[in-house]
Amino acid sequence: MPDDDYFSIGPEKTAPKARHQTNDVAEGPGYVVRREEDGLWLYYVSGQHGGEECAILIDDADAEGLRDGSMTLDDVLIRHGAY
Repeated sequence: MPDDDYFSIGPEKTAPKARHQTNDVAEGPGYVVRREEDGLWLYYVSGQHGGEECAILIDDADAEGLRDGSMTLDDVLIRHGAY
């Protein structure tokens, strides 16, 4: 059977690994929380800014809430007046 787009004989191909850094604290669709030297930064894609990446400084409670699902991205942005 010849190789084609749907079937190939050979070693299994692996998907590229996601961009993940060791200082990432939490991540979800459209955002990532990173621990930087000056605190926890929430980087997010802002619809209000035409899809540009924006960042705000958040606290440990916000990061924990995002990580465990008790808070949404919108909850954090509203809490910090960034919505």
